[in-house]
Amino acid sequence: MRHLIKTAVSILICFCLFQCGSNPLEEGSKAFENQQYSQAIEFFNQVWTADIPEGEYAEMLALAYLYRGEQVYDRTKNIDAFQLNFDMAEKYISGNTSEEFNKKYVELLLKLAESYSKAGSQNSELYQKHSIMQSKYLGLALEYDSTNTAVIDAIEEMKKNNFQKNLEAAKRLYSKGKKKGEKDLFLSAKIYLQKAAEYNSKDTEVIKLKSRLRTALLPVLETSDGISMAAVKSLKKENHLILMLAVENYQKSAVKIKPENFKLTDSRGSKYLIDPEEMKLYEFLGQQCLKSTTLDKQSSYTDGLLVFNVPQDAAISYLSYCSGDDELSRKYFR
Repeated sequence: MRHLIKTAVSILICFCLFQCGSNPLEEGSKAFENQQYSQAIEFFNQVWTADIPEGEYAEMLALAYLYRGEQVYDRTKNIDAFQLNFDMAEKYISGNTSEEFNKKYVELLLKLAESYSKAGSQNSELYQKHSIMQSKYLGLALEYDSTNTAVIDAIEEMKKNNFQKNLEAAKRLYSKGKKKGEKDLFLSAKIYLQKAAEYNSKDTEVIKLKSRLRTALLPVLETSDGISMAAVKSLKKENHLILMLAVENYQKSAVKIKPENFKLTDSRGSKYLIDPEEMKLYEFLGQQCLKSTTLDKQSSYTDGLLVFNVPQDAAISYLSYCSGDDELSRKYFR
């Protein structure tokens, strides 16, 4: 009933305006055809001040906003103006649009995505925002036309560019970290490398840099790990691997730390446990071995020696801390 009343009111408004010698729908359509999109929007809004139009006029009004945003962007390169007009257009786009509209809409989504790609930025935060927006609109274009080769090509190009930019950033930060000896740079490099790996984890440069970063971060506690481990020092002695291990709990919940729950895993998947008798010997010699303790908010850190039974030829891949069958933390060696 409310829908019928709204429709009747809209028709009445149009009739009254027509009787006064002006038909905003016709004037708006004419302005739209002449690419005078701001005027078209003004005419259409004379009719729909509160209600949302339906059908071809809704599509025309949405396109008027989109084309106006494109015009402003082409003239000024102002991506915010393009985005603002896109936001205005969205409320006129229903879930049941015509094929003709969909075709034009996909073309404009491609243009908006391309605009974010070209915007670029030396500011890493703004660059990430632009990348997210580019990905968002290419994804939306693909939803409307999953076989559009221009959309598919643009997505592949975006992946290629994002992969390369993140890899280059990771390599640059890793080099600075080595030169300056700043561990935080390694952590930043790891973040960028993880983003690059999302696009191509099998790339040889990604694999090499991942190994180098794991080695560089072996003695570093990482807050993102929740329960973080750092092998501050390591020594291979006959059939034993001795680690000076630091452990910190960055979680809100407390965790029980027990030496026997630590395990080493080599490149072949073989696992190695601590040697309690050897650790007793080191304690007798005055070394501080890792003790069982609870890490919580009041006392979140502990450290000490761990001695593992490890064959001479074993290539250790990672250290893990487990509680029953659950692995709570992992630290890679390579």
